[in-house]
Amino acid sequence: MLVYEPSGYISLIDRSLFDGNWHFLTASFGRSVSVSVDGLQAYQGEGPGDLCKLAVKHSGDLRLGCLKVWGSEGMLLLAKGACPRSFTIKTSPMPGMPLGLADLASVYLPGSDRFLLFGGYTRGGGNPTSVALAYDVKSGVWQYLARMPLAEWGGCSCYYPDNRKVYLLGGLSLRGNISGVYEYDPFFNYWRVIPGPSIFRGSMCAYSPDDGRIHVITERNGRPLHLVFDPINASFSEAQPPPVPVRWGSLTYYDRKLYLVSGTNPRTGHKEPHLIVYDISSDEWELRTPPPFRGHGMVREWGWLDGRLYVVDFYDGQRFYGRVYSYNESSGGWRLEGYTLYPRDGVAGGITKDGFVLIFGGRNSRRSPRGLSYVEKLEFLGTMLVAFSPSSNVYGFVGDKINILVLSDGRQADGHSITVYLDGNPHSKLEAIDGRASLIVTKPGVYRFKCCGAWSNKMVVVPNRRLQARAG
Repeated sequence: MLVYEPSGYISLIDRSLFDGNWHFLTASFGRSVSVSVDGLQAYQGEGPGDLCKLAVKHSGDLRLGCLKVWGSEGMLLLAKGACPRSFTIKTSPMPGMPLGLADLASVYLPGSDRFLLFGGYTRGGGNPTSVALAYDVKSGVWQYLARMPLAEWGGCSCYYPDNRKVYLLGGLSLRGNISGVYEYDPFFNYWRVIPGPSIFRGSMCAYSPDDGRIHVITERNGRPLHLVFDPINASFSEAQPPPVPVRWGSLTYYDRKLYLVSGTNPRTGHKEPHLIVYDISSDEWELRTPPPFRGHGMVREWGWLDGRLYVVDFYDGQRFYGRVYSYNESSGGWRLEGYTLYPRDGVAGGITKDGFVLIFGGRNSRRSPRGLSYVEKLEFLGTMLVAFSPSSNVYGFVGDKINILVLSDGRQADGHSITVYLDGNPHSKLEAIDGRASLIVTKPGVYRFKCCGAWSNKMVVVPNRRLQARAG
């Protein structure tokens, strides 16, 4: 529990939890102050002037071990306490976005090492934007792209490698729910609108290389709905819906399946802890071990790393969380991996081909929601293998060059041999030079890479439909 008093101090009341050297601290924070304790938002609001007093009290359901205070523009002002040694991530703030945005959509293009960010709102849902941004990971440079056809927030987006375009589906504008699909060409910086059904804000989508379709999980009149979009023929069909209606969760493709994590049940309004897996070949859903949290608003267009699905930043209906959880596909278990700097939801982001995560924007207030310009970097500790095709870290096409990066505590590790597995069997060997290796795949199948006891993600490789179409 956090108590706010306007007198100019940060006071840590329960001395037994902390080192005596910082039982009583004084700081000047300006007018805006936010505090998190163990990744849980404890306070967010305006100070009465240049100084304020924040008293942090220990409550029975919260072990107070890692306290962070930050001010406007995400400036970290105070960090005290130690995170558990079992944590596997390191966090750091990055230069902010050109403007604050929440409930925006994003895609990562590994070929050009850029994030594309679309829509969102600046001050509540009544202020949607048509802004489209590109962030160059290497240079840190932001670029304004051609504006979207209509200002909206809460849409979902997906990269479609068969024609190398990006598709934005659903969302809410000042006119109501978005009807149709926005197609964006990142090479010519051009938008066009494709006719289609109305899709609610908070829907989720993912590309499947197995059928060459974009799967959209949404709802209609409180009932679950599973739409399948074919960008080549600009057509929609329906597939087996999930057993419960879900919005504002996370959807990702991995190893010929779709993984749907948590979100809000629009029928009840409750944030529900569930993991539901869709088998694309059999058109069936299966319940898996539910996550140890209730929440929505995490990154909806996500990815996998080290054979784990990561869930970052969410809102449980009462409080905002800055926590990182992972799901191990092999063991079926969940684990708390660490705390992020800023408890929030409505974020965008993803995993880069250099093996770290970037998180953009979001909100940290329900009563007066305002888009944040915060950008945060997550790096993973230990030995890790990062494999990326020109399209993704979980799928590729015959003829693609797959790049493998060997990392040790976030740095490239040299002098290691990498074993290539195809469909579960040893296939070949690669030598990492300066921590990097590559191969050009010549046959379809499920590829995986192993080095120093660590495994990469499974990389599903399918025939290249684009080259087949050109040959035909």
